[in-house]
Amino acid sequence: MSRKEYITDKRYPGVRKRSIGYVEYFGEDFMFSMNCRDKNQGGRVRYEQIGKASEGWTMQKAYLEKERILAEGQIIKEKPLDEVTLQDIFQDYSQYYAREKARYIKEYRTYSKKIAFFAIKPVKDIKNRDMQNLRKELEESKSAKGKPYAPKTVRDILKLVRMLINYGLKRELCIARPDLLIEMPRVDNQVTEFLNQEQLTAYKKALDEDRDKLGVSFLKIAMYTGMRPKAILNLMWSDIDYENNRIKLRAETAKNNTTDYIPLTETVKAIIADIPKTEYSVYLFEQKNGLPRCSFAKTARRIRNKAGLPKDFRPTYMLRHNFATQLASSGEVELYTIQKLLTHKSPEMTQRYAHLMDKTKYEASKVVENILNQG
Repeated sequence: MSRKEYITDKRYPGVRKRSIGYVEYFGEDFMFSMNCRDKNQGGRVRYEQIGKASEGWTMQKAYLEKERILAEGQIIKEKPLDEVTLQDIFQDYSQYYAREKARYIKEYRTYSKKIAFFAIKPVKDIKNRDMQNLRKELEESKSAKGKPYAPKTVRDILKLVRMLINYGLKRELCIARPDLLIEMPRVDNQVTEFLNQEQLTAYKKALDEDRDKLGVSFLKIAMYTGMRPKAILNLMWSDIDYENNRIKLRAETAKNNTTDYIPLTETVKAIIADIPKTEYSVYLFEQKNGLPRCSFAKTARRIRNKAGLPKDFRPTYMLRHNFATQLASSGEVELYTIQKLLTHKSPEMTQRYAHLMDKTKYEASKVVENILNQG
């Protein structure tokens, strides 16, 4: 490939990459850059290099960085409280959280296009019927693939309105709207992906045969611990407590913002022992720039497909559900213990696995039966 040939992806507009040669022990390297018009600079085309593939950058990461760079240049105009729209609040939100929530900001921009009054009507003038009409319109809409919007999509768009009003209130950008009624659709997203013995065997075989050994180690830790992907990616070597046989889940990377611990089994110790470590390594899954890896999505999809698993199985997160489902189905582990292993904040989150504990329930019924029959 010529050094001047750029590659683009329609999923990530305004970002492109070009080959910059080969790097030892990495392969072909690419430079990612932004090349787009900046409305904050009068529509002038803005070009800026973002980073290299060998440093952990991807098209998606470069796109999110581009969004963050553009958001930082936004100029927020002061408006009277009774003139502020959802768009004005979102502009402040996207600048305030430019780094912390870049991925969510990208999603919110997509959602905002579905809200007819997003940039037109001041927050103080949004009426209950506006929200009712929005929900009805969303429930009757179809995606680009011709499928009706899922209840979760409708819910997320309605939540965006509520989130922005609450954010605007905290930032003193708009007036409070306690009178605004936003009715959310009920969502049944209790997914429990479960690998039967044949699927599990095929998945393990695909793991052993894959060339990405670091990615395989990541997926094996997910499979044997049930940890969330983000928690695994942010694991530090200092979090591995060999003396007490436990793994520390730090509050800053935990979903519930609480430090927790899970057991460190011999199998997981062996998996971790195969992960390369240098004198200066901080994270188990570390990039060359010293930051933790963002994902092993490509490897996870490749292994899922090679194992012949259903396409609707999430490549990484299914391993967490399979971990919990296997425990619940065994009939040997109570729900409270599963809750602690999954670091769920409340038992309601673990309740989705209760219907799988038929064996435990049956054994409990036999205990009562034996007691009563003794009389």
